[in-house]
Amino acid sequence: MNGGIATLISFILIALLLSVLGIALGNPVLSSIGMLNVLLGALIGFPLVFVGNANVKRATRLLSGTQLKSVNELLAQFIVQAIC
Repeated sequence: MNGGIATLISFILIALLLSVLGIALGNPVLSSIGMLNVLLGALIGFPLVFVGNANVKRATRLLSGTQLKSVNELLAQFIVQAIC
């Protein structure tokens, strides 16, 4: 998740720098390049953020004790039924 956020921030900062430079120099092409940079950053950064968020949720679920406790209870019930 942090890699995606870092990617988004870096692309947006570069685009902002290009836009300010384009305005200062009176060159509208640099602003267009900056907008393409934001689009490219979004195409790269947002999937990284979503994948990272899914990984964090999965890790949290796997490390939570309540989930593990319910699995252990199901396993104990299965063993008791197999014995009887």
